[in-house]
Amino acid sequence: FERAREYTRALNATKLDKVFAKPFARALSGHRDAVACMSRSRQRLVDIASGSCDGELRIWDLAHGTARWCAKAHSGFVKGVAWSHDGEAVWTCGDDKVIKMWDRDPEEDSLDSISPTMTIMGQHAFLGIDHHWTEPLIASCGVDVQIWDPQRSDPVHTLTWGSESVSCVRFNPVEKQLIASTASDRSIVLHDLR
Repeated sequence: FERAREYTRALNATKLDKVFAKPFARALSGHRDAVACMSRSRQRLVDIASGSCDGELRIWDLAHGTARWCAKAHSGFVKGVAWSHDGEAVWTCGDDKVIKMWDRDPEEDSLDSISPTMTIMGQHAFLGIDHHWTEPLIASCGVDVQIWDPQRSDPVHTLTWGSESVSCVRFNPVEKQLIASTASDRSIVLHDLR
């Protein structure tokens, strides 16, 4: 009996050592409200985009721990952030029924010239967004999953299956035509766009 107790104490001590081993690297502070979403760049290892509950979008430089720029992206929550496949643009969606594209040049980021280069109006609030890995397609979710071509104002595909709301959508990086989504009815749904 005492051997089991000693084993449990040793295990707990080891766990506490790992907790206090200080794996903390850096805190990025600057948002005025809670951070609701974030996404890392697929091309630049030091870039992260984050969206907050007050509608603010920030692009962070992880190497220096500073914000490259920030903008008032949405009138409500920023619900989703996604980088374009080439890393040159950031897409955001919010509960204000708008998807916005923000072009950026990492060498010339300035706080003065920040405005969206494209705006797509939806019919319902958006809960998430993702960008295709190789093509200029965007997937958004909310009431349903919608696939957008930035050159069009209406969705290319609208995918529904009877769920109240879809909370997350992601393109598959390997099978490029597959989309996974999660819904409020506890389902995970895979869609093939072919």
